[in-house]
This record gives sequence, C-alpha cells and structure tokens, in this order.
Amino acid sequence: MSRKRKFIALGEITRGHALQGEVAFRPLKNIQGLLEQVTQVLLQFPDGREEEFNLLRWRGQGTKALLLFEGITDRTAADGLRAAQLLADRADLPKLPAGEYYPGDLVGYTVVSSTGEAIGPVEDNWQLPASDVLQVDYHGREVLIPVVEPVVISVDHDSCKIVINVLEGLLD
Repeated sequence: MSRKRKFIALGEITRGHALQGEVAFRPLKNIQGLLEQVTQVLLQFPDGREEEFNLLRWRGQGTKALLLFEGITDRTAADGLRAAQLLADRADLPKLPAGEYYPGDLVGYTVVSSTGEAIGPVEDNWQLPASDVLQVDYHGREVLIPVVEPVVISVDHDSCKIVINVLEGLLD
C-alpha cells in the first residue's frame, strides 16, 4: 500500500535566470541546507496545473536561491515556470526541532481554546514578516490567529491540535 503524500510549500519561482535554464526562487522560510536533501519537487502553477521535476542543483544567492531542474535547459523554458509554487514531499524534508514547523504543516489541525472550546480547523498558514498567522474557520467565519507566545499555548503534532489563549477581540 502506498503512503499518502503530503506536500509542503517551500516558496515561489520568480523568474528565469541567465541562459542555461536556472530559475530564481524566493523561499517562504530560511531553507539553508533544506534543498540539498530534496531531489524531486512539485510545481503548482497559477492556472492549477501541477508538474513534478527532478531538482538537479541549487545554490544560495542572498535570501534567495537559484535552482536548476532536469529538462529545463534555456531561459525560455525557465521563464515558463514563473509564479509556480515549489512544493516538496513532507517525507523528504528533515525533521525540525521542537516548536518549529514547515509552512502547511498546521493546515488541518484543530484549534481549541485553553478552556476546551472548539474554535475550528486551520485552513491556511500565512508567513508574514511579524509572525505566522493561522487562518481558521470559526463557525463558518474566517478568523486570523497570530502564532505568537501569548496566543498559542501549545501545538501537539500527534493529535493535530493547537491550544490557544483566546485574548479579547481575537475571535471577533
């Protein structure tokens, strides 16, 4: 029986680079050392199309990276990958230290208050400059919960549950 693959978004292809088929890549998080462990990726395009590629090479360039995929050999082909989201199979990524998670890891988790009230499921996880933010379906209404210490009390990966301190106005 094959395992169900869970893909984690790592960033976005921003443009072609140079003439040999490399693409410029903007990561969602610091990925130093992460891409060297990934050999196959999934690209999701804005039109909904998905395509798997073998990652042949990557090299850091400041806060960005340059990637080379098998079969992409010139600037025209590289430019065709612009705006695609790069995803990797969660099983191919290294385990993170306690308290850290990959973008998308928390999607599907259930958020509950410290008093046990069910808040709702995490529908998306945004990475913003100040902090990550969870988009949660609270009784059919979208609420945004910042992933910061006074709000998030604990994250239990085994039970897929996030316990929060409901501060005044948080769910309004």
